[in-house]
Amino acid sequence: MKKMSMLKAAVSAVTLGAMSHIAVASDFEIGIGAPYYGFDKELNLEDKVGVNLNAGYRFNKPFGLELSYSQVATDIGGIDTDVADLRLDGLWYLANEGKILPYAAFGVGMLETEVDGFDAEDEETVNFGLGVKTHLSQRIRARIDGRWLHGLDSHSNHSVITLGLGYVFGASTPAPKVVAAEFTDNDKDGVEDSADMCANTPAGVNVDAKGCALDTDRDGVADHLDNCADTDKKLKVDAVGCPVVLSEDVSIDLSVKFSSGSDVVDAAYFNEIRGVARFMEQYENSEVVIEGHTDTSGSAAFNKKLSQKRADAVAALIVEQYGIESHRVKAMGYGEEQPLVAENSKADQATNRRVVAKVSAKKEVLEVK
Repeated sequence: MKKMSMLKAAVSAVTLGAMSHIAVASDFEIGIGAPYYGFDKELNLEDKVGVNLNAGYRFNKPFGLELSYSQVATDIGGIDTDVADLRLDGLWYLANEGKILPYAAFGVGMLETEVDGFDAEDEETVNFGLGVKTHLSQRIRARIDGRWLHGLDSHSNHSVITLGLGYVFGASTPAPKVVAAEFTDNDKDGVEDSADMCANTPAGVNVDAKGCALDTDRDGVADHLDNCADTDKKLKVDAVGCPVVLSEDVSIDLSVKFSSGSDVVDAAYFNEIRGVARFMEQYENSEVVIEGHTDTSGSAAFNKKLSQKRADAVAALIVEQYGIESHRVKAMGYGEEQPLVAENSKADQATNRRVVAKVSAKKEVLEVK
């Protein structure tokens, strides 16, 4: 642990030194990766994929420095084991410019192993290997890196293959071209008239290589007229580049059955009632009227009270159990006044013993091209 702490301190010092030169550096890169560790078989460690963070500084010469920290969760015979790999590497770029940058690497570091939460071993290491970086854009690089890692104390040998992405600071840009004396640009957009496909572009508008106003989100509205940047190109937009909003009706129905003479809500209907509550959470302006109904058995006055109790029971679940505001939920008992079917059987009576509701709301959607 003491050795690892000293190496971490050295890493921090080199990192700060490199970052202090970002303003004038041609290439400073930070990255993340997924390293696959093939451990020495004699150590009985299971081969695993870990996580990696790195920071590298490439000088104007082909040589660069890189700090790398990886952590792998593995095991020894079923016992949880964590391996931390901290390295300081030198990279020699075999191509100093271009989209593809192959390199050779050599470095020193420290492996720290913890078995079941207890420090087991700190070991100094050396490593060497090869890798390739490729530009996905001016700032983003993909990377594959293969290393042979040798432990100086145990003489163990490990292999590490890492796939990663890096972000580049201070990338160099081409020097401005010398403008010939005969260069003409009537609309002053920086594109010569002979190559300008959009003459008379307004002053101060950013244009592409063809002299046309930029449309970064490709919605058909130039950036200087676009009030809604980064619109998805699948969406229809209006004259100022904002998505066209449509309104459509959405609704959800509720139907709860009751035993004869009972106002107890069967647990089988809880999911359906919860669904109504979730709908009302999503559409905050929606309201619901819970309607209670009975069959014709019993007196009309009794049925009126029973239907109100049934409606109240469902409403109480929506308000008290699922947290919908009480002013958005009303309960109304209709007794036997609104039967669904004529009661010629017990099944008909069961059909009429019910609580029903329908919740509607307006939903805004973005129109697709």
